[in-house]
Amino acid sequence: MIGKHIIGQAKEMVAKLLDDNLDLIDQAYIGSDGGLTVALSVKIEPSKRTGFQILETGINFVVHRAKNQIAKEVSEMQDPLFKTIENMRPKKGSGIDSVNISIPTPGQSVTLKAKEK
Repeated sequence: MIGKHIIGQAKEMVAKLLDDNLDLIDQAYIGSDGGLTVALSVKIEPSKRTGFQILETGINFVVHRAKNQIAKEVSEMQDPLFKTIENMRPKKGSGIDSVNISIPTPGQSVTLKAKEK
């Protein structure tokens, strides 16, 4: 049975978690991008050994947010292009040390050095 006593205990436990974590909650709030969510949980389940209830409370919030991003443009047409270029690369022991590929405009070139087979 769940009554006022068990709910009162849960309130005390949640209040203790908030009090115990006040400094971290404050740091998380100050470092947030516009707010902080603090998730509190209460779990009540019957004890397997006694007629009591097992009461468990929890707190969850993000103190430090890790944020990173990688972006690049890709196309399915790149793979065949890269394979074609790689096939143009000379193989070591073929007698050719490198191949130079140049583009007339804007006058850039790429050197493909010989690679193991």
